Amino acid sequence: MMSSFLSPDNYMQDPTSQQGVNCYAYCMYNPLKYVDPSGGNGNEPQGNSSGNHGSPGGSLDGPNNKHTSYFSELKKFVEENTKYFFIDGGEALDFMYENSFDENMNAYKEIAAWVVDEGIIVQPWYNNSETISENIHTPYDENNNCYYWFQGEKYEIRAEIHTHPNYNNGNIGVSQNDMDLNGRIPVYIIYNSSLYKAGNPAIRIDQIRNINYYNWKKYIIY
Repeated sequence: MMSSFLSPDNYMQDPTSQQGVNCYAYCMYNPLKYVDPSGGNGNEPQGNSSGNHGSPGGSLDGPNNKHTSYFSELKKFVEENTKYFFIDGGEALDFMYENSFDENMNAYKEIAAWVVDEGIIVQPWYNNSETISENIHTPYDENNNCYYWFQGEKYEIRAEIHTHPNYNNGNIGVSQNDMDLNGRIPVYIIYNSSLYKAGNPAIRIDQIRNINYYNWKKYIIY
């Protein structure tokens, strides 16, 4: 499933958002949450007939959506099978954080990604829970280096990032699995709109809104 236009849109969706200034991005790279029926505004939530454009996280299961079953199955398929490769690390962090919550901003799924020299590869998340990423395991090559295959290309893994959407009474909740992986490669956690370096204690780096295409490698160090 593509979330980009083959030619640029005539409208800049949101000049204040990293996704919104990219005129090739359909619905700010979130076609599961938003639709663009007019071709002019991609911020209309799925199933929203109120005209309340720009409200966060439109529901796919809204009462006005006669295609509820179709979109629910499509959402499941995409979340089970799609990997996203971002060359813009800031955009990747925004994408992961936003999709970790449902339309009511309740914790939905933990989302994990591998950091490689060329960008950030976000992993499928449908089978994850709020606190566990089922598909993250560290692969090694014959030289004991971490690597990952994506579309026939082999990438060396430099770091791992995942979200902690469950607020957990203000506790970031660094797990033993986080610490074990952190012993091999740097581990970063997106929690409460901020990026943290896993550790005991975890170290807050900055709010993810301050991380963008030009500076993300200054924040995610490996």
